[in-house]
Amino acid sequence: TSINATLCSNDGEAAEQGNLIGFNGRNGVRLGDKCDDCFVKSNIIGTNKDFTLDLGNGEEGIYVHASLQNSVIGGAQIEHGNTIMFNKEGGIIIDGLFCFGPTNCAKTRVPQNNYLIQQNTVSQNSLFGIQVLATEMPDPADSGSGSILDNIVTENIGDGILVDTSSPVIRSNTLEGNTGAGILIQSGFVDPDYTAPENGTGGTFELSQTILSQPTITSNTIETNENGGVLSVHA
Repeated sequence: TSINATLCSNDGEAAEQGNLIGFNGRNGVRLGDKCDDCFVKSNIIGTNKDFTLDLGNGEEGIYVHASLQNSVIGGAQIEHGNTIMFNKEGGIIIDGLFCFGPTNCAKTRVPQNNYLIQQNTVSQNSLFGIQVLATEMPDPADSGSGSILDNIVTENIGDGILVDTSSPVIRSNTLEGNTGAGILIQSGFVDPDYTAPENGTGGTFELSQTILSQPTITSNTIETNENGGVLSVHA
């Protein structure tokens, strides 16, 4: 399954055929349950073709559902990249948490493997540019895998890339002018109902509940982000 020019025509340059997706109440593009091996490329999401108007969607520009495998947002060719701007709840999210509402989260999950976010321009979205959430499992033999490569992530209202309970490869991205950190790394927990001790209370983390974020971060340009370059919190 693809969301790109092939929905309209197989003729011409992909960059000239991409969909313009804006002003929707929820996500611009949502890859739902059972959409393994899906890709999204060459679209303009949340703005016009000149990238000058705010046509932001009400939630994330692109949302990838829990447990999906082999999702591709953009691609190795520069013309396959999406432009994602002005969306109200973030640019791109790979969501492994599998929650329905703020408190009803699945107790069992499967890792998300082989996701790829590449060659996209992600700018001026609220909350974050790119988030990878809870794609890891506690058993290293059953951990998720993915890559965030060659993206331009700028001027988002929040962190450029937010890594939470995930360990992607983050390479050759440009992260500039975001109001949070360029890259924020957080760890999480197996059971969503588990509450970690607050800082300064003297409590200890339950190691059986902890899933570390261990991303590989190389060859990125990270500058002029208001809350620092790479920030690790409980990771």
